[in-house]
Amino acid sequence: MKNTLALFKSLSDQNRLRVVAALLSFSELCACQIKELLQITGATVSRHMALLIQAGLVDSRKDGKWVYYRLRNGQPEVNALLQWVEQDEN
Repeated sequence: MKNTLALFKSLSDQNRLRVVAALLSFSELCACQIKELLQITGATVSRHMALLIQAGLVDSRKDGKWVYYRLRNGQPEVNALLQWVEQDEN
């Protein structure tokens, strides 16, 4: 139940929901692309992405100066929530 609550809290912000929707369309996005998409500062992107990572929705990897984000798959509750978000997009 705690994990489900964290998942829903992480998507309760419009910007984080937009990031998840974008990641459904692209396999991976760098922080700079998310910054441009949302029109927010890099620090704000970092805070949003940290919440999504803590909720178990997103994974990250660093390549030099760049940080890349992708959706985390494999957890049943995460997969179900991502399917719901994807259906809402259509």
